[in-house]
Amino acid sequence: MTEQKFSGLRLVKGCAGTETFSLPPCGVWLHGPGEPSWRPKPEAAPFTAAKWTLERDRDVLKRIWFSSNGVARVEVRSPLKGVRWAVRADPACRVVLDGRPLAAESPAVSVPYGYAPMYRETAPMDIAPGVHELVLEEGLDNNMFLPALWLSGNFMADGDGVIVPPKTATDGPAPLSMAGLADFAGIATYRTETHVPAGKGLVLELDTGGLVARVRLGGVDLGEKALPPFEWKIPECLAGCRQSLEISVVTSARPVFGRDDVPGISLGQRLWTHTQRNAAR
Repeated sequence: MTEQKFSGLRLVKGCAGTETFSLPPCGVWLHGPGEPSWRPKPEAAPFTAAKWTLERDRDVLKRIWFSSNGVARVEVRSPLKGVRWAVRADPACRVVLDGRPLAAESPAVSVPYGYAPMYRETAPMDIAPGVHELVLEEGLDNNMFLPALWLSGNFMADGDGVIVPPKTATDGPAPLSMAGLADFAGIATYRTETHVPAGKGLVLELDTGGLVARVRLGGVDLGEKALPPFEWKIPECLAGCRQSLEISVVTSARPVFGRDDVPGISLGQRLWTHTQRNAAR
């Protein structure tokens, strides 16, 4: 007997073929053709927030991309304080910054877990504003999974190779690349205060760009979601008044493997929705 993939189940009534019952492969039960009549249509409520802040749980880790001749340049717009360079030690590399070799002698603590045994990093150092040249004198940077050099610290990256000061104020949830965090791997948290509409069956709805997200409202942890639908039910005790709102998203080390926009979250026009109609309306 061979195993076959379940492709769904459908029952029909009479010779007219009117659909009365459908069980798709995902196991969602539908009764009748089209949208089930028993499923209430959500009502959207407006969302307002005067200002947002954006915080990180760790430093930014930026990969330095060397050209084919082993040279890279970074432009620093404001002084960098206490940054570290993580240099690959296996296979070994030798990197020179502005004519001076980087002394990477300490165990690597700023790189992602699993990379640490293959890297050594410098002591914290300051970098003055200006354009700085990095030369890869020994070793190659031809493996996209194993960078020759990383820079870690409290900064943001504005475009390729441009380092800018960190900031916490933001216009609201958006792709992290728009906030200078295209290379960030960790937890980014958006915070604001907002008025939560009154009513029962209230749901907070987000477009997370596929990122794992956690929501806290009024100090209450509403939970973490890794798969759609990215919706959080709002306790009735939190509705109808002003509350603090925290939305945390978890990124990965994906930017290490190539340059690409980092997804973020969006509120859209349907942040608050009612899963059942409010009797007052």
